[in-house]
Amino acid sequence: MSYDVDTETSESQVTGDEYAQVAPEPAATPVESAKVNKSAEVRAEASRLIDAGKHPRPVEIVRALEERGITVAPAQVSIVLKKMGVQGRTRRKKSASATPPARPSLPPVPEKPLAAPPVVANRPQPVASSDAFTLEQLIAAKAFVEEAGSPRQAMALLEALDRILDS
Repeated sequence: MSYDVDTETSESQVTGDEYAQVAPEPAATPVESAKVNKSAEVRAEASRLIDAGKHPRPVEIVRALEERGITVAPAQVSIVLKKMGVQGRTRRKKSASATPPARPSLPPVPEKPLAAPPVVANRPQPVASSDAFTLEQLIAAKAFVEEAGSPRQAMALLEALDRILDS
C-alpha cells in the first residue's frame, strides 16, 4: 500500500471551508441579540398593567414577556413586584364553619393582695401524723428489713405479729 500525500485528489484531505459549514450558527432573534435587563422589562410590564387598572400577576407578566421573546421565571417576577411595593393577592378568611368552635372562657381570677401571714404568739405546733417518723425509727426499720431479708418479708412478719397481738 502506498499513500500519496502530495496529490490534491486525496480523499483524506479536508479543506477549512468544509469544517466551517458543519454547524450553522443559530439565528438570533432581535431581542436575544442585545443584552436584556429582565427586571426592567418586568417593571415596565407591571407598570403598564397598573396603568390599565389591572392587578399585575406574575403569570400574566411571564406570558406577556414570552410573547416578546424574553423568558423570565415567575419567582423572579414575584420578587421584582414585591420590591416595587405591589401587594400580592389577599387571601379570604375561612368561613365560620371551618374554624373550630370557640372555647368558653374561664372567669377572671381575682387578684389577691400579697400580705404576710399574721404573726401569732401562741401558734399551735403541728400535730404529728401517723406518717411522720423520727430518724431513729427509720434507722431501726432499716435494720429490721435487713434482718428479715427484704421489705416484702419484713411486711409479712409485721402482719403476722399484728394478728398475734390482736388475738
